Amino acid sequence: MSHISHFISKILLMLAGVFVLCFSATAQKTAQDYANETSKLYVDGKSKEAKRMVSRGLEVYENDTTLKRLQAIIARPNENNQKQNDKSEDKNEQNEDKQNEQNKQNQDNQNQDQQQQQQQNQQQNDNSEQKKDEKGKISETEAEMILRALENSEKEVQQRLMERKNEDLKQRMIDKNW
Repeated sequence: MSHISHFISKILLMLAGVFVLCFSATAQKTAQDYANETSKLYVDGKSKEAKRMVSRGLEVYENDTTLKRLQAIIARPNENNQKQNDKSEDKNEQNEDKQNEQNKQNQDNQNQDQQQQQQQNQQQNDNSEQKKDEKGKISETEAEMILRALENSEKEVQQRLMERKNEDLKQRMIDKNW
C-alpha cells in the first residue's frame, strides 16, 4: 500500500512541476513579445487579431510606449492598407471571374460528356435490341426441326407412360390372383 501512495505522490509532484513551468512560461511574456506579435498580425493583414493582442499587452504593461504607439497605428485607417485591400478585392474579383468561367467551361464539358454518353447508351440499346430481334428469329427449316424434335420427345414420353401403366396393371393382376 505504501508503494502505491509513494507512486501517486511522485505523479502529483511531477504534474505540479509541469503546471508551474507552463504557468511561468506564459507569465514571462514581455511587452516586446506583445509588440512583435501585434506587428506581425498587423502586417499580415489581421487587424482584428492585432487589436486584441495589443490590448492584452496593454493590460499587462499599461505604460509601455511601444504598445501605445502600435495601438494608435492600428486604430487609425491606413491608406496603404486601404489601397492593398482595394487591390486584393480587385484580384479576388478577377479570380472569382476566372473561377466562374472555368466552372462554366467544366459544366459545359460535363454536359457534352453526358450527351455523348447518352448517345452511346442509346446506340448500344438499339444494337442490343436488333441483336435480340435477330436472335429471336429462326428460319422455317429450324422451326420444323424443333417441332419434330418436340413431337418425337412427346411420343417417347407417352410410350413410357403407357409401358408403366401396363406394368402396373400386370402387377395388380398378379397380386389379385385368387
